[in-house]
Amino acid sequence: MIGRTSSSSTLRCQGFNLYGVDLSNLDLQNINFKKADLQYCILKGANLTNCSLEYANLEGAILDGATIQCANLTRATLDRASLKGCNFDVKLGTNVSMVGASCREAVFDGSQMNKVNLPVACCKGASFKGCSLREATCAGTDLEGCDFTGSDLHGANLRGANLKDTNFENISGPGLHMSQTLNLTGGQGGRYRDAEQQ
Repeated sequence: MIGRTSSSSTLRCQGFNLYGVDLSNLDLQNINFKKADLQYCILKGANLTNCSLEYANLEGAILDGATIQCANLTRATLDRASLKGCNFDVKLGTNVSMVGASCREAVFDGSQMNKVNLPVACCKGASFKGCSLREATCAGTDLEGCDFTGSDLHGANLRGANLKDTNFENISGPGLHMSQTLNLTGGQGGRYRDAEQQ
């Protein structure tokens, strides 16, 4: 059984098979889940602060309302996972790392993702509706078909990202760093209407 961990200890669950396990609302902070099989796990409301989830497989997992601050999700698989209303925000100067993660068709709607580090990742078809992504780094990320409707992208870095058929309607995004021009008709530039210009 996985119980509450202290703020300083590190419980090692590296490579564990936790397929489909219900870990809802548990305090799992500081646990090492590197390369663990967490497919279809239920992690609603769980505290994953400072967890190592490098190369972990979270395909189809449900993490709605989870706290994921200071976590390392480098090369993790989150395809078709549900992460609605999660808190990825920077804490004590440490950003969440999702470098090279696979997030195909994942749902991040309503999540706090300020300063998240998500470069060279694959997020095809993912939903980021109503997210706060201030100063997030998505440089070189595949965002084809993603939906950012109503999101806050102030100061976000999307340089070199694939924005084909990406929806940016009603975003707020002064200071958005891009190497492509957004337009309203789809195609390579995506669909864009800035809420602050309404």
